[in-house]
Amino acid sequence: MPELYVNVDHVATLREARKTNEPNPFEIVKLLERTQVSGITTHLREDRRHIQDYDIKDISYYVGNSHLGFTFEMAASEEIRAILLKTHANMATLVPEKREEVTTEGGLDVISQSEKLAEFIKPIKNDGIQVSFFVDPVLNQIEAAKNCSADFVEIHTGAYANLFEAYQYQSDKNQREAYFNLLKNEVDKINQAVIYARGIGLKVNLGHGLTTKNLHMLMKVRDIKQYHIGHSLISNALFYGIEKICEQYLEIINPESPKL
Repeated sequence: MPELYVNVDHVATLREARKTNEPNPFEIVKLLERTQVSGITTHLREDRRHIQDYDIKDISYYVGNSHLGFTFEMAASEEIRAILLKTHANMATLVPEKREEVTTEGGLDVISQSEKLAEFIKPIKNDGIQVSFFVDPVLNQIEAAKNCSADFVEIHTGAYANLFEAYQYQSDKNQREAYFNLLKNEVDKINQAVIYARGIGLKVNLGHGLTTKNLHMLMKVRDIKQYHIGHSLISNALFYGIEKICEQYLEIINPESPKL
């Protein structure tokens, strides 16, 4: 069944706005263990803008003794890899990283650095950690990920999310129809990328900009292993509570799952 992984970086973003000790992402992880989500995701950035080293240490220790999976997002940095290898993470997702960006703006260009990435991930795989590359829905990037010995690809859904956001605010009928067609084309593009990835032996995750509103159109895309969702989920938890909003996401991605 599809799995939901919750990115807890956004809890740390709120904490770092005041440089204080709350809210603590570790406390959210403990609450998530009481839900039916499958795991949590963190992104330890080189500039430490949200999640900090001590967060990783606390979270890793906790999930190592829980049912939650742990995906560790990271740039191809030797410093960050050394931290990863001391954790209980079961997956490392390689992402592009720029200091000036607010959030990750696109997929990893695997083709241009395939030799470097293939060498970089060897110690990770030797440690028994599965490797995923965060890529745009582009077939030759997916093929390059496979050639580097990745186990997964996570398809970047940011372009789809941006189109959906624009579509929602169109009042003109013709404009709405035009954006809806663009959305359908983007869903088809993602679907073809998933089919291709599965066909060459990769498992597939989806992530970036996903919400309870825009997830519905993506349900036609089959064989997704995990959905990695953060900003919208954590934002709505402020209003509805973390357990309730997780239930809403799980009802969309896996409507037949048993309810607690």
